[in-house]
Amino acid sequence: MRFFLFSLFLFFGVPVLAISESQTDRLVEKAPEAKSEDDSSKLVKSLTHKLKNDKDKAYTILNWITKNIDYNEFKKRQLEEKLSRKHSKVTIPETGDIFKTRLGVCEDIANLYKNMLEKADIKAVVIHGCTGEVDKKNGGCKDGGLGHAWNAVWINKQWEFVDPTWAISGEDVSAMDNVKKQKKYEKELKKREKKSAKTYEARSGRNVDKKWFMT
Repeated sequence: MRFFLFSLFLFFGVPVLAISESQTDRLVEKAPEAKSEDDSSKLVKSLTHKLKNDKDKAYTILNWITKNIDYNEFKKRQLEEKLSRKHSKVTIPETGDIFKTRLGVCEDIANLYKNMLEKADIKAVVIHGCTGEVDKKNGGCKDGGLGHAWNAVWINKQWEFVDPTWAISGEDVSAMDNVKKQKKYEKELKKREKKSAKTYEARSGRNVDKKWFMT
């Protein structure tokens, strides 16, 4: 995993939005089903075409991710084992089309957010770094820090940090947390792909943790 010299030491503030929470929730609820990457342009257009500024568009896209994407605990564990010297031969599982599985780790979710933002004509990049201090001498993160990925988004003529993974708050955020073996993971992944995308949309108890938007 490639680490840039970024550490996630952030100051929290709640951004002022022109759109209300209820308005952005309605846009997400009424959005068309997105069963694959091919549907993403139509989805983004539906989410953003009524909005006038990039801040509201970026927030509404983040809200869709919050209500539709689960965190992939099995893949996270495999990544952590891969990064440890004792488990260097561990195979990192594929997530598949995130629109079909609705499942990803931080890098998957950050890439999804970037791609959706770009379809709304908003510039964005994915940043790889650490949740604590970067080990500049040996690479990676210092003891206690974890590898992480988040975004920088061009809003109001400046770059703003957004963490779409940590912004997912509410009930039932994690998935595959009870899966221990690769074969079972692949089997469960296929089950998720067969389900309608509607199964995952507009989940109850999900909301955006605003301190990770333009933080």
